[in-house]
Amino acid sequence: MPRQPFPIKHGGGLNNKDSSFDILDHQAQDLLNVVFHRNGTVETRAGVALLGDDTGSTKPTGFGFYEYDNGAGTKTRALFRVIGTNVQRLTAGAWVNEATVAVTAGNECQFAQANNRLYLLNGVDDVWRLDNTTWTQLAS
Repeated sequence: MPRQPFPIKHGGGLNNKDSSFDILDHQAQDLLNVVFHRNGTVETRAGVALLGDDTGSTKPTGFGFYEYDNGAGTKTRALFRVIGTNVQRLTAGAWVNEATVAVTAGNECQFAQANNRLYLLNGVDDVWRLDNTTWTQLAS
């Protein structure tokens, strides 16, 4: 049975046109981050969860996911980010420095996986390659 849209029958909802004293009990001036339910209730929408142990003072310039296959059926999966000139790996809920790479801090970075390797590039600096646990700078 296809889902049918349901009308909000109470006539309430967002009213950001009237002045504060004209707002009715079933109306609100601000409804950011809410979810309406069929029974007419409204609840706060779930937020976001912090990934890792901190938000840091420097914004990440790249995120990448790496899946390494050792050829014997074991796969290692890891999430990486670039902060300044450091590549960090998410390990047990904390960001841990994996390597210091020669990239210009502040340039947006991209991760790409190919042939069981992870590549880090930003279009300006030399490309870096990860072979399971070893980071190598490739020639320009």
